[in-house]
Order: sequence, then C-alpha cells, then structure tokens
Amino acid sequence: MADAEDLKSSGDFSSCGFDSHPGHQFSPMGRKKLILIAIVAVAVGLPAGWILAMSLTPVLWKLEPIPHMELAGHSGPSDWVFHVVWAIVVPALFFLLKRIVR
Repeated sequence: MADAEDLKSSGDFSSCGFDSHPGHQFSPMGRKKLILIAIVAVAVGLPAGWILAMSLTPVLWKLEPIPHMELAGHSGPSDWVFHVVWAIVVPALFFLLKRIVR
C-alpha cells in the first residue's frame, strides 16, 4: 500500500494530503461557475418544466383511472405534478450544463 508521500507525488492527493475536505470539492470547476450554472438551470428549467407539465395534461387525463385520483384538472396538471417535473428537469439541466461547460 502506498504511503501519503507516494500518493502526493503521483497526483492522487492534493498537497495537503487530503482530497475530501471543503477546500478541494470544487477544484475542477470554480464555485462562481457552478453558481452561474445553477442560476441558468433554474431560470431555464422552471419555464421548461412548466411547458412539459402542461403538455403532459392529456396523458395525465388518460392515466387518472389507474390510480383513481385526479392528476390533472380542467386547467392543467395538479400542483404536485409540476413539482415532480421541476424536480426532474432542473437537476437534469444543471448536470447537463455542468457537463457541457467543463
């Protein structure tokens, strides 16, 4: 097993010998860039998620008999459907943008 000096010299660890404390978590990409990506993901993901949820309304109407609950009313999906769609779209967009910007 390699000791800390061997790992340091091989580049597997930072100069302090640890790679998991907060100072090294954002080393590949700066914090400002991550914050900007998060802002863009939310700014684009919320309207995109709304459009996606609204476009799912006909599908939700057809699925209502299966769980025996109202998934979409006459004016669109239930609130929880919007939240689920946003919970999927925004993080997916964040990770996609993070991968593209790298």
